[in-house]
Amino acid sequence: MLTFGLPKDSVFQDIPLGNHLSVRIEYNGAYLSRPYCVIHSTPQSIEFLVKYENGKMSQYLKQMKVGDYLEMTGPQGDFTYTKGKYDELLMIAGGTGIAPMIRILRHILADHSDRAITKLLYANKSDEIPFREELTRIHLNPVNRTQVTFVISTQNVKPEPLGGASPSVIQSDVISSEILKRVFPSLCNPSPFNSTQVLICGPPEMEMGIRGDLKRIGFNVEENCFTFTVKGSKGEVNQEANLLEEHKPKQAQENNLNQDKDQQQHTQNQEKEQAIKKPVEPQDCCGSCCPNCVYFQYLDQLSDYLKKTGSTEPIENTISDLNISPGLKAFLIMESKFKK
Repeated sequence: MLTFGLPKDSVFQDIPLGNHLSVRIEYNGAYLSRPYCVIHSTPQSIEFLVKYENGKMSQYLKQMKVGDYLEMTGPQGDFTYTKGKYDELLMIAGGTGIAPMIRILRHILADHSDRAITKLLYANKSDEIPFREELTRIHLNPVNRTQVTFVISTQNVKPEPLGGASPSVIQSDVISSEILKRVFPSLCNPSPFNSTQVLICGPPEMEMGIRGDLKRIGFNVEENCFTFTVKGSKGEVNQEANLLEEHKPKQAQENNLNQDKDQQQHTQNQEKEQAIKKPVEPQDCCGSCCPNCVYFQYLDQLSDYLKKTGSTEPIENTISDLNISPGLKAFLIMESKFKK
């Protein structure tokens, strides 16, 4: 378990049951993120359950020291436990998938007004089971609204029968449909008067296999089953909840950002040029400097164009380049000075 202190007035002080936080780290110039369900929280701290494997994220977390900082966002999640919504809560967990379940169980048992019946089926590869002592105490609670069953894949395991004082122990490599029916008999004979919700959290292949078994049993997984890693009736892997998200390296991000800025500036310049068109020199002037000379209108348009484009070039220079008589040029230059 990893414990992290929280700053004062942190948004993580009230995390809904069943939600997770996303943790982000910088690793070899890239950003990695992965969600973790909180197993315990106080106004001052939060705790995660982390399995130290060869993954980049778990190795990074393993090397953290007291006083190190960790970037988090959230809370997030599509499931939130609500008291009174379910009569029966059937939990199926594998390995560190116990994280959301243990927090929900603690909450239900601490609230004596919550009458939900809870059953936990927890699978592990060995008999070194996280929270085994606490789960045993929960099973032995005098109120006894929770039944705990362990499924262990190692061969040298002493089985314990269902319905005993201690949590039952089943030796099996997988959670089969037969185990589901034995541990959760209500799946086969659902009561029309009770609402049953199944929660599954574990490796994607485990979640998808159990969803398939529940369908074959006849349980309505679309309406009454939530998987924390696999989402949807087709069993797509939830990218946010299961996979490391590898972002582009910082340098690549900066290069892309600069390219985007250059492209944006180029587009803005093009739009500006299209919106502010340089007036076209008249071709129908008679050259007699009449009061309604077409060049007077052109002079107004040219002056407005130079202002909009921010040009510092004197308008007299542009007039000097016009293809008109010297007398008309002098007249227009004098007129432009009056307009100033």
